[in-house]
Amino acid sequence: MISVGVTTFFFIIVALPVIVIFFSWLYVEYTHKTKQTKPESQIITRCEICQFPFLHDKDDEISKCPRCGSYLEFK
Repeated sequence: MISVGVTTFFFIIVALPVIVIFFSWLYVEYTHKTKQTKPESQIITRCEICQFPFLHDKDDEISKCPRCGSYLEFK
């Protein structure tokens, strides 16, 4: 049988899962922030059909309204 001290038992049962959760949280926060788009690359556009305001990428010539689904052309 394996003999384990109180300190080792505490580390395995309590501290190790907390450390794993902490580093998982850091990883998720880092990957989430890198996937977000930059606000300066988008502009606020209003749909001509339903008047719904939404963010539109400056580089796209055609965008689809998220509410009504109509396509909008930008020049």
